[in-house]
Amino acid sequence: MKVKTISIINMKGGVGKTVLAVNLAYALAMEHKKKVLLIDIDPQFNATQYLIPQEDYLKINTEVENKKRLTVADIFDPPEQERPSSVYPDCAQTNALPVTLKNLVVPIWKNEGCLDLIPSSLSLIRLDYAKRGIENRLRNFIRKVRDDYDLILIDCPPTLSVFTLSAYLASEAILVPVRPDYLSTIGIPLLKRTIQEYNEDYQEIYDLDVKNIGIVFTMVDIRTKIMPELIKDISAKENTFNDYLRQAISIAEAVQQNKPFFLYEKAKDHWGEILNICTDLVKRLEALNA
Repeated sequence: MKVKTISIINMKGGVGKTVLAVNLAYALAMEHKKKVLLIDIDPQFNATQYLIPQEDYLKINTEVENKKRLTVADIFDPPEQERPSSVYPDCAQTNALPVTLKNLVVPIWKNEGCLDLIPSSLSLIRLDYAKRGIENRLRNFIRKVRDDYDLILIDCPPTLSVFTLSAYLASEAILVPVRPDYLSTIGIPLLKRTIQEYNEDYQEIYDLDVKNIGIVFTMVDIRTKIMPELIKDISAKENTFNDYLRQAISIAEAVQQNKPFFLYEKAKDHWGEILNICTDLVKRLEALNA
């Protein structure tokens, strides 16, 4: 199967995963004219909060509460469809919203390419303890909508959970953001062990063939001695991208203002880094799909 769905994943939090996911999605849509769907499956919904200003998110949340809009939680736990009453069969009842792109997607940007978001919500937390069997629902949903997009990116939670498993089962590839410090690099072997366990448990069921596109270094402080040394050491052992995303206060400011790097003047240098990473990603995908 063509590589189209990519999970952006790391077992370690605080590595700039969501910042990378959001800005990569923009770059793919803007510079490479791709139709991109970003799915936020993190119960902390950081990608959703980055892409949607708080005032707009409150409006969306109101629509969700009034059952006029769905979130990613509804993919895992679809709303029950109401049926006509057996006592009064002629009395029509309003059906719950079906789990479709129309009811899920929040359009973010559109020109020759586009960026759509399926937002997350806090209600995901209760589903993490749900009965087994929901881990295949994201995969099934994506199989139905994958032809509507050139690329589908999944922003994963930084924990072992049913959502991480769901994202892996739904993907043809993973992309791993890593902050080059000692504690963050510990997440690399943990991720490898987790993937090995997923493959052992689910290979026969789903015929898995998930590619590792590579490691992208994030939050890099080039002024330190240890980070360049760790990058060199990891790159000698692992498949890593050539460019990386530096650490800067301007990045946090861009996130706080709900702006991608190209729209925030102080962060425009980092947009160049994102474009380089994006071009590398596109080349790797073309090689995999050749």
